Amino acid sequence: MKLNRVNSKKGQATLSLAILVGGTAVLVGLLLAFLALSFLNAAASFQASNRALALASAGAEDALLRLTRDKNLNMPIGYEINFGTDKATVQVSNNQNGQAIITSTAQVLTVKKRLKVIAGVDPATSKVSVSSWTQQAF
Repeated sequence: MKLNRVNSKKGQATLSLAILVGGTAVLVGLLLAFLALSFLNAAASFQASNRALALASAGAEDALLRLTRDKNLNMPIGYEINFGTDKATVQVSNNQNGQAIITSTAQVLTVKKRLKVIAGVDPATSKVSVSSWTQQAF
């Protein structure tokens, strides 16, 4: 039995083309998987960032409420507010001369957010007024 050289060369070309097309398909598939993973990671980080900021805001609001109830509130060591698996740590520095500084820090996964609130406290009426509400970098 004799092999035809023309069919043999066509078979080699077909095999090479199949390997090239298959390799390109695998490469495109890996690229799409990498992009999808990157988008999911970015979305999760964005969500964690927003959640951490909301937790820090909730901690600052809680401290303002406590300051409204007790104008002499002073907690330099701070206290924690738990929100499920996440938490906010709140510190209140009250100089008793009408100004309180609230620092609220929250962490969700690996994202941390810190808010600094400066509030005026009227010693006579115990009225609390916020003069500054800023997000601080770590």
